[in-house]
Amino acid sequence: MGFEFFSPPRIVFGRGAVTRLADLVRPLGNKALIVFNGSAQPDVVRLLVSGGVGCVSLRQRGEPTVEDVEHAVELARREVCEVLVGLGGGSAIDTAKAAAGILGNGGAALDYMEVIGKGQLITKPAVPWVAVPTTAGTGAEVTRNAVLGDTFVRILQAAGDRVEVRGDRVGGDDRVAVVGHRRAAWWAVDGVADQDRAGRSVAGDVRA
Repeated sequence: MGFEFFSPPRIVFGRGAVTRLADLVRPLGNKALIVFNGSAQPDVVRLLVSGGVGCVSLRQRGEPTVEDVEHAVELARREVCEVLVGLGGGSAIDTAKAAAGILGNGGAALDYMEVIGKGQLITKPAVPWVAVPTTAGTGAEVTRNAVLGDTFVRILQAAGDRVEVRGDRVGGDDRVAVVGHRRAAWWAVDGVADQDRAGRSVAGDVRA
């Protein structure tokens, strides 16, 4: 039996890893668009700005839509952002990831969407992007698809520079975050549900 394993070229993992964020982002670009949800954005902006990286922020609310991605693309172009940072859960990371692919290839989100769009392939590298997951349930940082509404976008078929930074928590001191049993259980169920959904899909792609 054969299989493919897709992963970001670089994963930075460990307690306090996020304190290295500016050093990781700076070689990819001097100005970053931070697509975020959750509460870590002020700390990340502080880390990046103190490390010499300019920042523009965009909050992602709810599951990403085509309009959300188009807004991120337009903002990145207008502000001349050279690198994208997806900060938070899967919806923020998927939005940043999809925007990075479109910025590198041109066109609009619908051009690359399967079923409801043109289904074009991504043929050029995405612009550099960095994922900073703040939940345990998402796997968006290590997949080449982005989910917009109910549709997959194979946005990372030809990906650019990607870095995942995963540590204890963003900002503050170096203690491990305590999230409580209920939230930890939600994250665990979310991860199991994602795997179950992929296994049951009649048009599934094990390379995703």
